[in-house]
Amino acid sequence: MSIPRWRAPLIVAAALLLVSIVLVAPGAHAALTLLSQGKPTTASSAENAGTPATSATDGNDGTRWSSAFARGG
Repeated sequence: MSIPRWRAPLIVAAALLLVSIVLVAPGAHAALTLLSQGKPTTASSAENAGTPATSATDGNDGTRWSSAFARGG
C-alpha cells in the first residue's frame, strides 16, 4: 500500500511538529515560593482532628486537609 503523493508532505510536517512540541515544550515545575503558605485558611468541615483546614497552607508536605465525607443527595 503506497501513500498518495499529496499526503507525504503532510505526514512529514505532522511528524516534525510533534517532535518540536516534545522537545521544546517546557516541563512543569513547582513554584519556588508557596504563595498560600501562612495565609488564613478556613473550611466548612474537616474529615477529623488530624486533617484541619490550616494544614492546606502550612507549607508542610507531611500534612493535609481533608473534608468530611457527605453523601450526595
